[in-house]
Amino acid sequence: MQICPKCNVEVNETDQFCPNCGYNFSGYENNSSKQVKIIIIAIILAVVILAVGKYVYDYFARVNYKVRMEDCAYTMIEGAANAETACNIIVSVWSNSIWKTQDIETDKYTTDEGGFFYEDFNDALDSLFEDEDFLNDLREINDNLEEVNDEMRELQNPPKGCSQMHDAFMDFYDAYYELVNCALDPTGNLESYSNDFSDADEDSAKYFDKLKVYFE
Repeated sequence: MQICPKCNVEVNETDQFCPNCGYNFSGYENNSSKQVKIIIIAIILAVVILAVGKYVYDYFARVNYKVRMEDCAYTMIEGAANAETACNIIVSVWSNSIWKTQDIETDKYTTDEGGFFYEDFNDALDSLFEDEDFLNDLREINDNLEEVNDEMRELQNPPKGCSQMHDAFMDFYDAYYELVNCALDPTGNLESYSNDFSDADEDSAKYFDKLKVYFE
């Protein structure tokens, strides 16, 4: 037995038409087939739409990530340049104080009020780090580092397809951090400091050049 979908009367399985209302059961089967086809097509379209949506989302996620990383990288370049300048001054004051070398840019740090060189190079370095202009330069470098670190927290999870760019970016950040740290917290002796500064400076330039490839 089957139920007529129109009047809900039970009829024989072999009946083509409902004896009560005349409903055509063959037409019902055709409608059911059409409904199944419609459902299948709707599912396929939904899958396609989801796939396209995922692709578009991933694409714009990569574009946005690249733009933010590029902005951060150039912020780091600015800080690295300022740190390089500060480190060069530190090395000059340190060296000129030890070797008692006169220099128009460092004499105000390496000599006392009478124009005589300090006996202890630490006095010359203290004079440099007490200079208000130099302190302002260091504050700018530190502000730059804090800005970069804030941006870095937003770049820790690269989207799909950006892992190599992220690795190159982290190499550049590590070199940048070492260079900035040389300016903000000089340690060691003159030779070791000069070597650390030189290595960090060269690494910053090297890793930035590698990173730039992803921005082109």
